[in-house]
Amino acid sequence: MQPSEVLATYIYIQCKRNSAKPNLNANLDQLFIQPAQQSYADMKVLIGKLCEKLRLQSKQIYQSIRLLEKFCKARDCSLVFNNYYRLIVTCVNILNKYYNDKYMWLHSMQQMTGIPLNVLQQLEILFVVAIEFDLYYADIVFQNDMQKLQVFIDKYFQRYCQ
Repeated sequence: MQPSEVLATYIYIQCKRNSAKPNLNANLDQLFIQPAQQSYADMKVLIGKLCEKLRLQSKQIYQSIRLLEKFCKARDCSLVFNNYYRLIVTCVNILNKYYNDKYMWLHSMQQMTGIPLNVLQQLEILFVVAIEFDLYYADIVFQNDMQKLQVFIDKYFQRYCQ
């Protein structure tokens, strides 16, 4: 699987696992809520295009999973079909800025995603505050997370993605 497919698979499995749970977004700012693709194939295309347009490297894509988990834990919320889109857009935009310092300007991100400029700015602030501005990803933690991610996908892929 390509890194963008791994990201889409992770998000899709989480959304499916969480879809029947009530009140998952009670602590999530409403700015993050936006209905998005609910089919696995469509989600892979959507996330693939986002990763391609932002020219994300593999480590950035995998780190976005870690940041999504960190954000959801801090805000006591879960990935579901009505919040993953804005969460992943915000996450990869922040990581693109962190790694490259040649980030896509918010105006370009607005055109690409359809999310209003003022909302993109607010989402970034809410996200980095929730994760306490901690974007660092140590190599040993990265390697450990990759093993856990593979186990997670192996465990749930057949049930949710086939």
